[in-house]
Amino acid sequence: MTHLIDAYTTRPADLKSGDIMAVTVTLHIGHLRDADDRPATYRLYLCDWPPTISEDGIPQGERIYEAQVEVAGALFPVVAGLKPG
Repeated sequence: MTHLIDAYTTRPADLKSGDIMAVTVTLHIGHLRDADDRPATYRLYLCDWPPTISEDGIPQGERIYEAQVEVAGALFPVVAGLKPG
């Protein structure tokens, strides 16, 4: 039987055949490229599934630093044109 499980907190010993792992990835845009040509900034976060939501309605997780531009472009194609710094 297939089960949707949280890939963020599941341990390898807990995996079973047929499991489908899910996570939430969020992208927070700091600012877009502006008139002074400052590069766009954004941050990616890896969150559990379903995500823990703050009082402000923001999913909570750990920041993704490694290959951030590549990951953002693959998961959120619209940000590829932002030209981050």
